[in-house]
Amino acid sequence: MEFRLGTNEDMNKICEILKDVVKHKAHGMNWTDFYPNREVFQIDIDNEHLYVLVDKEILGVVVLNNIEDPNYKTITWKNNEEYLVIHRIFTSYNTRGKGFGRILINKSIELAKKNNLKSIRLDTFSENISAQGFYKKQGFKYTGTVNLQGKPGEFYCYELLI
Repeated sequence: MEFRLGTNEDMNKICEILKDVVKHKAHGMNWTDFYPNREVFQIDIDNEHLYVLVDKEILGVVVLNNIEDPNYKTITWKNNEEYLVIHRIFTSYNTRGKGFGRILINKSIELAKKNNLKSIRLDTFSENISAQGFYKKQGFKYTGTVNLQGKPGEFYCYELLI
């Protein structure tokens, strides 16, 4: 199994997986046919922030960087040193329940450790109960609630100390 930067050649498969995820989305997931989209992923690929988990085909996608919504500043984080932020993490709908989401988190942790980062931050829509449970199972701790710029509703922030 390979964890690598996504490429332009991966784009069609990434969008195909996303379309299927949105079609079968869990209750509370706020993604739509309009966001995230090809243009967002193109920016992620161009900036070398999009990673794919591959085993003959793409099994999952995660966007990793140190860019956070300005409203993250209202949260009392445990770590205020260098950190990684997880954005847009998803696995192929056909492979759900096989541990690939956990592998994406573990690979993200490995990347953070390799870069001497002290924590990982993320947010999820307040109504996305399944994502919240998943992050808690991976060791993330709830740190507060924010409103993200340009997105309706509240988002719960989580942090994992490394």
